[in-house]
Amino acid sequence: MSDILWAAPARRALREIVTYYSRVDPGLAERIIADIFQAPSGLLDFPEMGSPTPAPSVRRWRIPKLPFRLTYRVTRDGITILQVHHTAQDRA
Repeated sequence: MSDILWAAPARRALREIVTYYSRVDPGLAERIIADIFQAPSGLLDFPEMGSPTPAPSVRRWRIPKLPFRLTYRVTRDGITILQVHHTAQDRA
């Protein structure tokens, strides 16, 4: 595995995160986005690190030290980030 792809819903969520945190502190928004982009690199080596979901090949993983969770699909070619959620949105 070698690629991390960001699906359209995940990219939209990243734009919303930037918009929200930029109102508070533009520098903070940049750091959060940089950390979110860097975080899934470890999933390439350990794709099963996240928790399984009912959907086949889809897992969830909380980004360390950030209040965000990634929903991702493991593929033959890498990892596709399907969505980025703030953990306050967790229902379980």
